[in-house]
Order: sequence, then structure tokens, then C-alpha cells
Amino acid sequence: MPQASTNVLEKKDTKTEKPRMWNIIYYNDNITPIDYVIQTLMDVFKKKYLEAMEITHTIHKSGNNGYVVATYPKGIAQTKAQEVQKMNYENHQELQVEAKPEE
Repeated sequence: MPQASTNVLEKKDTKTEKPRMWNIIYYNDNITPIDYVIQTLMDVFKKKYLEAMEITHTIHKSGNNGYVVATYPKGIAQTKAQEVQKMNYENHQELQVEAKPEE
């Protein structure tokens, strides 16, 4: 009598790692108008006015240390930083923004 073959499927433990997150950092300066900083936060990061205003004041208090305004995966963070830089260019502003990996 022929023996039936049995196929055994092995389950592999596959863990997907979370993508490394990147911070978008705004740096305080004495040149960029507060209203412009608020506008970038509302336009690029979809913040409500009051939240954008609070973040702007926190940026101002942080001095030159920088303040994290948002955190995203790398590609999104870089795109958002570029959007702010494009707004800077179009509006003749010097707001310093940077996308950096979380530490």
C-alpha cells in the first residue's frame, strides 16, 4: 500500500521593524515673523491656529537649541522640511528647519 506524502508548512516568525522616525526641528531666529512661523505650521503640518501659536512661542523660548515640531518616517519628514524651505524661498523668509533622525 503506497504511503501518502504529507507536506508540512513551517511558520516563520517574521517581525517587521518600525521605520526609524525623523524629527522636524525649527530653530528660533530674530528675523522670521511669528505670523509666518504660525502659517508654516498650519499649512505644512495642518496644525490648528492655537496649537501653531503655542508651538511658535515654544520655539521662541527654545533659543537656538531647536524645537521638534513633528515626527514622521524619513521620507515624509524630508518632504515636509522641503515644503517649509520652498515656502521660505517663495516668501523671502529665513526660517531654519531641519529633518534629523530621532536619537
